[in-house]
Amino acid sequence: RRSRAPLLLVMAGLAATAASFQPGASWLMIGRPRAVLAPPAVHEEGVNDGAKDWFHMDAGTATFGALSELNIRLTGPADLARSYLLGDEKKKTDSVERLLKAARPMGAEVKREMQRRCPKKVGKQRYSLNLPSLRLLGLGTVQASVSVWGAIRKRGGPQAGGGAFMEIGSDSGPEVTLTVKGMGDMSMSRMKLDLRGALGVDEGQDHEPRIVGWLKLEIRGQVPSFGGISPPQAVLRPAAREALRRTLGFTTNRLGQDLARDFVKWAKGRC
Repeated sequence: RRSRAPLLLVMAGLAATAASFQPGASWLMIGRPRAVLAPPAVHEEGVNDGAKDWFHMDAGTATFGALSELNIRLTGPADLARSYLLGDEKKKTDSVERLLKAARPMGAEVKREMQRRCPKKVGKQRYSLNLPSLRLLGLGTVQASVSVWGAIRKRGGPQAGGGAFMEIGSDSGPEVTLTVKGMGDMSMSRMKLDLRGALGVDEGQDHEPRIVGWLKLEIRGQVPSFGGISPPQAVLRPAAREALRRTLGFTTNRLGQDLARDFVKWAKGRC
């Protein structure tokens, strides 16, 4: 029971870091262990308030998530933007790994995983995103890793007219370990994070290429109990909504800045 007590706090805070296929989500911007308090319920300028969100509780399990749209302007020709996002089959460039490394959280590591069976059929490139340590005030230190994947699809993209796009997601997890001084390591595998997204290149009426699409983050896990009593929905719902609102809002803004800068650097390297 003790290992479940901090779970919702970790779900709201750690998930923010994890989804950073970044995630992006250097949502907490952690370079070294730091203290994280419960998310305050106040408005913050610059956060995407248009994100759709949801919250459900059933038999002691909470499921909450949000979806946010992406619209990232790139400086350069549309063909170059497509090569950046989708890669080049002739040159066998790996745009999925490039995007993950450009958008990873500060201090996080991206490592290519071994291909599973039938890789050609699935078309997914899998990576392990090892996140920086996160110190929860009064509880201990959390270490986590997330298995994420990316795949280039030939049709059905989020841009006008569909077409080729990059699909991203998470396989399972995250694998979370809470280290408490004097008590050792405790697994927190009861939490599940599901990241999904789609990114395509759209020219638009101004003929300036943009990376457009969406990111969806959903977290499911055991509701924490204190002395056998769980917090009511009236407390959990606004806390979860605020955490995800800030998470996805900051993530989309940060992701846009990171990819725009990385595109300029990448384009110069091709000249």
